[in-house]
Amino acid sequence: MMAIALNQQFHIPALTVEVGGVQSLFPDFIQLALRGIRNFLAAKKMVSGEIILPARQFLLTRRYGIKQKEAAMVKLTVKLGDEVHHNQVLGRLYFPNRLGHQEIRSPMCGFIFSLQQLNQVAAGDTLFSIVETDTCHVDRTTLNHFRELDNLKVTKIRM
Repeated sequence: MMAIALNQQFHIPALTVEVGGVQSLFPDFIQLALRGIRNFLAAKKMVSGEIILPARQFLLTRRYGIKQKEAAMVKLTVKLGDEVHHNQVLGRLYFPNRLGHQEIRSPMCGFIFSLQQLNQVAAGDTLFSIVETDTCHVDRTTLNHFRELDNLKVTKIRM
């Protein structure tokens, strides 16, 4: 959002980097973000240095957010980046108002892109999001919203 606001208000291009969520920073994300920023600056000739591409690159065109229908306590058994399969148990919900509970199951194959970091979720909040993959053992019709990119040569990067 900051990049959009800066561009709209001051006509300044800006780059924002996500390295965590829900008031938490993830050390691995920080290192990857720093490498990405250095690559960007080197590609723009703003700093000297070698562009080091990651071993795997992904093009994300769409993700699916799973919204919670009613308030609940949450215990997730997956973490960011985990690969999940259709109908896999991802955790449990406990509903104090009606003294009930249920398993959280994945509606599709993919990987966990975001998830609720708190132990409770309000009705209407996104509990988790999954980027769907097309490489799954489940036989079902799906749109390919996620694909791995070939490792690009540095000469092909356009920034």
